[in-house]
Amino acid sequence: MKLKQVVLGSIFAAIASVANAGLLDGKTVKFEYFYPDLSSPYYGSPNGNYVVGAGVEVSPIVDGNGALDLQSDGFTVNFGNSVGFSNGTFNGFVISDVNSTIAPFTSFTLITNTAGGPNPTLSFDADNLYVNWQGLSYSGGELVFAVNAVPEPETYAMLLAGVGLLGFVARRRKQALAA
Repeated sequence: MKLKQVVLGSIFAAIASVANAGLLDGKTVKFEYFYPDLSSPYYGSPNGNYVVGAGVEVSPIVDGNGALDLQSDGFTVNFGNSVGFSNGTFNGFVISDVNSTIAPFTSFTLITNTAGGPNPTLSFDADNLYVNWQGLSYSGGELVFAVNAVPEPETYAMLLAGVGLLGFVARRRKQALAA
């Protein structure tokens, strides 16, 4: 009986670990800076495609300032020194799902701001995250962002399989106690 519980526990743990894989891990995203509006790519920035992995992906973000570290379920912007952004309709960057391999975004929030300035304007749609800091200034520090997405159908299937396994174990245990 113990062997069955160990096997079922191992299967459940494997299912749970797959279900918790990061939203952005290993995905290719496009980083593009825009100024003075969203129809004007800014060429003082390393615009291009980046694979999300360990370490900083984009540095500097714009005009020698900032570093962007994409993580499994969000990203961090680090300003090592003071920086100010000119006014315009849009002065910021967009992160896009290049290969349509990321589930549609459902929320995008700023978790922490230690950069000594106001919060940027954030927006999103299914495939894009927009960070607009037009007219803002920062004295240095970090801004930490979180991203959520619609769970993939496989996540629901894994959840149902896990609940089913738990039900199976509980039923077997009840039968064993009744015998």
